[in-house]
Amino acid sequence: MQKRDNIFISTIKENYTFLLLLVFLTIVISIQGCQPSSPTLSIGNCCKIKNPALVTQACIATSLTNAECASIAAQTGSSYELAPASSCLNFARNPDCGTDEFNNKIGCYLNDGSGVNRFIPQANPPESPQPSSKFCQYGTSNLYKCDQGQAVLTQTCSGSTSYCISGACSACTPAPCVSGQTVTNCNTICPTTCGEERQITNITADQFNPRIYGNKIVWEENRNGNWDIYMYNLATSTETRITTNTGDQRSTKIYNDKIVYRDLRNGNYDIYMYNLATSTETRITTNTAEQNYPAIYGDKIVWYDRRNGNYDIYMYNLATSTETRITTNTAIQIYPRIYGDKIVYQDYRNGNYDIYMYNLATSTETRITTNTAIQNEPKIYGDKIVYQDYRNGNYDIYMYNLTTSTETRITTNTAEQYAAEIYNDKIVYKDYRNGNYDIYMYNLATSTETRITYNTFDDDLPVIYNNIIVWYKGPVGGSHDIYMTDLSLC
Repeated sequence: MQKRDNIFISTIKENYTFLLLLVFLTIVISIQGCQPSSPTLSIGNCCKIKNPALVTQACIATSLTNAECASIAAQTGSSYELAPASSCLNFARNPDCGTDEFNNKIGCYLNDGSGVNRFIPQANPPESPQPSSKFCQYGTSNLYKCDQGQAVLTQTCSGSTSYCISGACSACTPAPCVSGQTVTNCNTICPTTCGEERQITNITADQFNPRIYGNKIVWEENRNGNWDIYMYNLATSTETRITTNTGDQRSTKIYNDKIVYRDLRNGNYDIYMYNLATSTETRITTNTAEQNYPAIYGDKIVWYDRRNGNYDIYMYNLATSTETRITTNTAIQIYPRIYGDKIVYQDYRNGNYDIYMYNLATSTETRITTNTAIQNEPKIYGDKIVYQDYRNGNYDIYMYNLTTSTETRITTNTAEQYAAEIYNDKIVYKDYRNGNYDIYMYNLATSTETRITYNTFDDDLPVIYNNIIVWYKGPVGGSHDIYMTDLSLC
């Protein structure tokens, strides 16, 4: 009986061990069967991007889905691995780029400004994020923010700025830099993002007083030992020298394919015009007195002229090849601008500068401002005239509406605001409220003021066409350069 009992107990032990093993395997299989085949990333998880050799290239902690993470990895033929966030050593200390647990250098996958996620290597991560980095954007995801800054994320290649990837300059493919243009090398400037300043010129000479019409920016510069007119075409990313005469050509304006400027080649300033369509230069004025500061609209060129012993406003009609004296008052009239059949200028006949307007359609002159303070440098667009006004003890920007016959104060800050330009419902000007000249914009449609430039250098003489604002900056490194920003990207 005792022997039978021992056999029974031994059998139970063997079967119990088997049953326990069977239960354990059943649980394991059940758990594996319940696991999702495509897990979703959540904040706190680490998506490791690996190169074909399975070396970690980037750690991304995001709310992206597994498919989205796989898509990013596929852009460079990489694989990826989901892991706890702790396996990316810099996750807690520095949510940027650094090294993984094997001390492999890693970087960031970030939006490059054109909607494409690109890999940005970062060998020496800083201690804290700097969201102002040039090509790093937040977007709607929680990608690590790459914050090395412009000096590291970009480099200058053949005079233009392109993306710097793995220490080498790379064109911003697959997205073209300019609509309709194929990017094949580093000689093309990559797309400008909202609020980003794009540098147009980058030489040691000075470039001043830019103007813009359509895709063409013109300015004056002294790279050749005298002042010449140059042009940059935003559509083709090409720069063209317009004038080659050894005299000084300055104060340029542009309308359609016509560029006007004052020229010193004859021993006094004359007005000249360059036609881009025919590549021909034409002398507009031949009088031996000085003709200065031309402006152009359509076929009409205006300037101020000293032939009568005081400064008067004159006009030349390209369609009829006729010159007309606009003002006859013996006081000073200078700085004309023209829009349609209306010419505006500043006039000293009342003992201070006021704004006047001459209507070509009615041959009538109208005084626009009557305040005893100084109002000068008028600009006109449509039925709106803007100018700077000293009535409040500092220069402010004011506007006069010809349709409603009303004057409006645009700026109220106690610092100086100068050099207003207007296009449609946007007014741009330079402002000294921050201790240096910055570019500001006032939107008439929304009654809002926006600061455009943020730096310690002076940004000067802004102009605007559609959504593009152009100005000159400096001196930076001993010279002034032309810059722009595109509001349509905001």
